[in-house]
Amino acid sequence: MKAERDRFVAFAFCWADIVIELDVQGRVAFAVGAAEELTGKSAAALMGQDFASLVVAQDLPVVAHLLRSARDGRRIEIGSLRLRRPNRRASRVALVGHTVRELAGHAFLALRLVTTGAFTAEIGTDGGSDAARSFAQTASRAISDLRGSEEEPGFALVALEQLPELRARLDEMGEDRLQRTIDTCIQANALSPETATRVGDGRYGFVHRPDLDLQAVQQQLADAVRTVDPLGVGVPVQASDIDLVGSAEVSEADLAKGLMFVMNRFSESAGDSFSLSRLSQNLSSFLDEAVIEVTTFKEMVQLGAFDLALQPIIRLGDASVHHYEALCRFHRSGPGESPYRYIRFAEEIGLIHEFDLAIVRKALDWLQADRGRGGENALAVNFSGHSIETPDFVGALHGLLSDNRWSVGRLSFELTESAKISDLKAANEFTQSLRSLGYRVCLDDFGSGAASFEYLSHLDIDAVKVDGSALNSAKRAQKGPAFLSALTDLCRRLDIASIAEMVDDPDALEFARTCGCDYVQGYLFGRPAQDIAAFQPIPNVQRIVVRR
Repeated sequence: MKAERDRFVAFAFCWADIVIELDVQGRVAFAVGAAEELTGKSAAALMGQDFASLVVAQDLPVVAHLLRSARDGRRIEIGSLRLRRPNRRASRVALVGHTVRELAGHAFLALRLVTTGAFTAEIGTDGGSDAARSFAQTASRAISDLRGSEEEPGFALVALEQLPELRARLDEMGEDRLQRTIDTCIQANALSPETATRVGDGRYGFVHRPDLDLQAVQQQLADAVRTVDPLGVGVPVQASDIDLVGSAEVSEADLAKGLMFVMNRFSESAGDSFSLSRLSQNLSSFLDEAVIEVTTFKEMVQLGAFDLALQPIIRLGDASVHHYEALCRFHRSGPGESPYRYIRFAEEIGLIHEFDLAIVRKALDWLQADRGRGGENALAVNFSGHSIETPDFVGALHGLLSDNRWSVGRLSFELTESAKISDLKAANEFTQSLRSLGYRVCLDDFGSGAASFEYLSHLDIDAVKVDGSALNSAKRAQKGPAFLSALTDLCRRLDIASIAEMVDDPDALEFARTCGCDYVQGYLFGRPAQDIAAFQPIPNVQRIVVRR
C-alpha cells in the first residue's frame, strides 16, 4: 500500500512542488514536498492545520470555492493562490486537485510555485490582438467540449467600475494586492484559469459551469476587495451571464470570432451610465448577430461578393494620373454605405487577412483584364496592420505575387493605420520584402493617429498619404500650414512622396500645393467609381496649374 502511495506521489511531483491531502473538514491530513519553501513550515507541522489558515486573507474566498468544489466531487483548478510565509512575502502557487469519494471524500491537492501574474493574456481595445484571439479560441474550445453534455457552460461578464477611486486610496503594494485579489477570485470561479481574461480596467469575462452562483461570485469579489480597502468600503461589483444556448450549432472557430466581437463591445462600453445587466442582454444578441455576421462575411469573401471602386491619384507636377486607389464596395451594402464597418468587423474577429488577400486577387484580376484591353493603368490596394502580422497572409501574398510577376509597376500597396502594428521590426521586414520585388508601399492615414511618426521612423516606404482629417485640421489651425509644409519637406529629404487625401474643393487643392504635397486625391477629381471611364477625362484636372 505504501509503495502504491509513493508511486502516485511521484507522479504528482512531475508537476507539483508540494502534495497535500485534506479531510472533509478542510484540514491537512497528509503533506509532502517543499512545504518549508512554500509555507515556511515543515510538512509535519502542517498536519491537522486548517488549510484556510495557510492562505492570505484576501484569497480566503478562493479557498471557500475550493472546498465547495471538493465537497461537490469536482476537479479543482486554481491558477493563482497566495500562501502565508512568516516574515516573508507570500508565495504564489497554482493548484490542481480532485476529491476521491471512496476515500471518505478527501481532497488531494498538488501545488506548484508560480512567478507570473494571474493572467497571461489580457484583451484590450484591439480585438484582433494575439491575446484576444488566443483567449477566444481557448474559451470557445472549452464551451464546445461541454456542449451536449449535462453541463452546458456559461459565459459571465464582471465589472468593477469604481476601481480608480479605490486605487487612489492605496499605495503601490496595495494596488498590486488589489489586482491580484481580483484576478484570483475571477480565475477561481472560471472553468479553468485559461478561460478567464481581463478586458481592460476592472472588467472580466470567463467561461463557467452551469451551476455557478453568479450572485455568490459578486459577493465573493466584493468581500475580497473590501479587505484590501483601508477604509473597508470596497467597490460595487456587477456580474451577468451571456446566454450561449443559441450558439449550440455554431462551429468552434466561428464562436471564437463571435466572442472576440462581444468582448470588444464589453471593453468599449464603459461610462457613467454603465449597466451590466442591460449590456449583457445586448451582448447576448450581439453574440448571435456576430456569429451570423462571421458566417456571412466569410461567404462574401469566398464568393468575391464585392467590387472595386477606383479613385485617381493625381501628380501635381504634370496633372497626370499616377495610379488609382482600389476601394472596396460590398454587394450587400446600402447606397452610400461606407465599407469601413465591415473592415473594422473583420479586424475585430481576425478575418481581415482573408479579406485583404481577396482584395489583392480582385485587383490582379482587374489589372489582367485591363492589360488584355491594352490598358496601362496601375492600382493601389490597402492592407491592415493585422494582416502583415499574420504568417498565413504573408506567405499567401508572396505566393500570389510570385505567380503574377507582370504586376510589378502596376500594383502597389497601402498600409492602413486602422489597426496598430505591434512589431515594427517585423512590419519593416515585410514592407522591404515587397519593395525588393519592385512593389511600392505607401503608409496610409498618416496623421490620423499618434503612431504615425513612429511608423515613419521605423518603416522604409515609398510614400505617405496624409489623412483627410489631418489635412482639414491643418487648414484650420494657425500653425497647420507650417506643420504640413515641414512634413512634406521631411518626406522629400527621406525620398518619400506625399499624397494629400480628401482634396474635395479648389481651396484644399491650393492648400496641398502650397504645403508642398506631391500628389492629390479627392472628390474634386471624381468620386470613387467602378467604371474607369468615369475618369476619362479627369474632372476638374484643368484646375491643376502646371508650373514649369
